[in-house]
Amino acid sequence: MEAAIFRARASPGRYVFHVGSADQVLRFSDALAESRGRANECSLFLGNGFSMAWDRDIFGYQSLFDEADLRDLTVGKEPLFNAFGTHDFETIIEHLHVAEKLAEVYKLSDADFRRNLGNDANVIRTALPRVLAKRHPDSATRVNATQYGFARRFLSEFANIFTVNYDLLLYWAIVDAAGLATYRDGFRNADDGSGLIWHSPDAAKDQNVFYLHGALHLYAKFHELWKLRYAPGQLLVDQIRRNLEANVYPLVVTEGKSEEKLHRISQSPYLKYCYDRLRDLNGSLFIYGFSFSEADKHVIDLLDNNPQLIELYISVYGSPGGDGYDNPLRAGERIEARSRANGLSLRVRYFDAQTAQVWAI
Repeated sequence: MEAAIFRARASPGRYVFHVGSADQVLRFSDALAESRGRANECSLFLGNGFSMAWDRDIFGYQSLFDEADLRDLTVGKEPLFNAFGTHDFETIIEHLHVAEKLAEVYKLSDADFRRNLGNDANVIRTALPRVLAKRHPDSATRVNATQYGFARRFLSEFANIFTVNYDLLLYWAIVDAAGLATYRDGFRNADDGSGLIWHSPDAAKDQNVFYLHGALHLYAKFHELWKLRYAPGQLLVDQIRRNLEANVYPLVVTEGKSEEKLHRISQSPYLKYCYDRLRDLNGSLFIYGFSFSEADKHVIDLLDNNPQLIELYISVYGSPGGDGYDNPLRAGERIEARSRANGLSLRVRYFDAQTAQVWAI
């Protein structure tokens, strides 16, 4: 296959990526119309690109890395991250765990070295929610009415919303929004009125917003899952920051390896329910701003083994190239090929992320 990709306008609103069997990249509106003609239900899967589309300076990996407090690492954060050419926290955590396992397999005698690898992985894992909360917009008013309007118009096209993001942007966009009242995250008032608690839905339609890897405003307490709620003088972000200062961590899946994430998911009834709903999804699924990293293989594997999923529409931003796991075009080809190998007929298509105008910034 060609390693290089070039982008050429083929016809109004369409782009062709000359790479293997990659299909035409459609405008979002065309992809949505096509999908509705073939499937009864369209769902949405959001990656970090949804948040970065609002403000890359806040939610970009580089920004989080620059501000993260990683002083407890046994090595400097710059040489550690630079060694792997990334600012993605989860990728570094995965590499550290792999190194720890190799040190065990090769029976390295330096116990301090092995211990340092595990310690550093934990330092990075706990630093991620802290730096995200630190950089997070203080309140929902930081997003202006025009931006909310575009985001809500985008989200309203879908019957179900799945996300692997931890931040509050999705929550702010759908809460109390006219036209989006049909979105439900499964949380209800506790019997004693002490807060919002998640109850496993009696029917699939009782919940259609799913935080697959948890979120900053979700907390596990005594085998139950609670959601923070706004109160006068108590903004959600302020509550999250106070909790972190008290070493009270939200439910966020920050493990580095896909297998470790899956294990963490299996331990939470809420996360497992969300995961199972994605596994059993019907119709078509639009994926926006997802990196397709190996750390999220547990999610990707659900897509090519689902006989009820008809079509997959993957967003493409700019002109991706190379054979890396995170190239959306290559990822789509692999998913489609594995679907065929499983005796299924999942159809993979692509749409231009910028034409979705998620926040129209």
